[in-house]
Amino acid sequence: MSAVEPLTWRRTPAKRKAHQLATTLRQERPDYAYLKEVFRQLRTELGIVVSRAPKHLPYVPSEQEIRRYYETVWKTRKLGDLVLIKTLLYTGVRVSELVAIRLNDVDFDRCQVRINEGKGRKDRVVPFATAFKETLARTPTPRALCNWRRPGPSDLAPSATALLADLAEEAGHR
Repeated sequence: MSAVEPLTWRRTPAKRKAHQLATTLRQERPDYAYLKEVFRQLRTELGIVVSRAPKHLPYVPSEQEIRRYYETVWKTRKLGDLVLIKTLLYTGVRVSELVAIRLNDVDFDRCQVRINEGKGRKDRVVPFATAFKETLARTPTPRALCNWRRPGPSDLAPSATALLADLAEEAGHR
């Protein structure tokens, strides 16, 4: 073999190797936790390092940037947009959860919003400030709390995200 020629390895196709391993392990009736530990030990034995992407911390705006953003939000002339943004700020719900909220999900007496099938398809109840009750009660549309008519696809989450990005840009955020 010449020095220029790369070294090539012949590997068994993954499906065939899986069948071979299954034949070996089947009599032990392995469960997921056992197989996970076996493959962790196998990676250690073979010296295989699992590469992970470095984690980056999210950008945290300064107090002045947050103040500018709030001022921009409160000056908006569109009641629907104001309700969207205030709902996000007062409840901390995700945009995907926000666009699914209906007025009948809001309990004005207890100052709570029911989130149906949120992250992980789980339901939860989120409180909001009493001061926000009046704004929510004046929502113009009875059908949906967040009923946008912004250009874009029929999915509401991108439109809501675009609105937030527009306001951030208007406030001078990056």
